[in-house]
Amino acid sequence: MSWHKRPEDQRREQIIAAALRVAARDGLARLTLRKVAAEAGLSHGSLLFHYGSKDLLLEALLDAVLDWLIRPAAPTARRLTDVLREEVSHADPDHTAVLLDFWVVGTRTPALRKRMRTAMESYETRLATLAPDTAAVSPRQLAALANTVVFGAALRRLLGADNHTDAVGALEKLLAAEPTARSD
Repeated sequence: MSWHKRPEDQRREQIIAAALRVAARDGLARLTLRKVAAEAGLSHGSLLFHYGSKDLLLEALLDAVLDWLIRPAAPTARRLTDVLREEVSHADPDHTAVLLDFWVVGTRTPALRKRMRTAMESYETRLATLAPDTAAVSPRQLAALANTVVFGAALRRLLGADNHTDAVGALEKLLAAEPTARSD
């Protein structure tokens, strides 16, 4: 017996996909329910039936973007640098743009800041499981650095930099370098 999504679930996914496109194109501040409804090919009333307010829609959009961020690594990824290279090279530009927009909004909104921080910690925990335990830094410290590399590279990519993957190569070379005593 196969499992099928309910039409309501499919409609919600359709709305979130449209909200992602609108937010990536226009920014979170200029996202409106009418723009999202038009992008989804739905009436304003239909959108309101599924998401009763802009705040509820933005909350669902944030959930979708954070789920994308914290998704499991590809089964073939064995090393931290493999995951980083994959994420930097193949990150979806719409998800990335909206995630960065949520980060900015989160700097001014305490509840959002808390959710973003929790997501960042979950992401770093995932990265730490792949990080080598070097003599110089702990896996957790390396995961924090890797997170910074990924977000910096994502920003560079959105700005059109051709060398957005250079930071991953530099990190890989640093990891291969002669270890030194750990300072933690």
